[in-house]
Amino acid sequence: MVTHIRIIRYVHIGGSMFQEENIISLEWKKRYESQPEEIKRELDDLSEAFDDYKVFKEKYQLKVIKRTRKLAKKGDIFVFSPREGIYFYGLVVKDDVKSDSEYNWYVIMLFKNKTNSLDKINFVPDYNELLIPPLVVTRLYWTKGFFYNVGHLDNVNITTTYGFYSAYWNIIEDEYHNKIIEKPHYLGLAGIATDIGVAYDVNRELIINKDLLKF
Repeated sequence: MVTHIRIIRYVHIGGSMFQEENIISLEWKKRYESQPEEIKRELDDLSEAFDDYKVFKEKYQLKVIKRTRKLAKKGDIFVFSPREGIYFYGLVVKDDVKSDSEYNWYVIMLFKNKTNSLDKINFVPDYNELLIPPLVVTRLYWTKGFFYNVGHLDNVNITTTYGFYSAYWNIIEDEYHNKIIEKPHYLGLAGIATDIGVAYDVNRELIINKDLLKF
């Protein structure tokens, strides 16, 4: 059982969640306030749904593709589907993040490139085109069928920098809790994504940039 997931305090601004006074929340606040009013309303609806688990699952949760209990490995290419018939690519970049449970956690990257058919798999990772910053997830995303493996890379050569911001300690760190001095290109929040956490972050990007869903 996981016992050291950090609890992060939120405040609500215009119906959207912001963590108090940290680099992640301030950047998001600036981005939110630069959006047209229609987009702001959609983002507000998303945040309000996030507070109601049942509503969020019905409206925003990732589609179930196929469940598996097979353990993911570094280099696994997977797809996930935020909309019916649209599959974005993801990649397992680390599989050795230790947890308090029987199984390790995974660092994943989710990409902007996509396909409309599981019979048309053509993925070459572009680490400068991530959909959202890297996340740490459990095997739950595979056992629930939200992630579905479609291939494997023997060599994962990451050509960008990333890190995780710890609101508790007010530091940037890597997945092994080593402190990072310089701000990386991609910066996410430290902690483990919940079973709706990935869908929240992905839907936020899809609301802001409608072109992400176009082929």
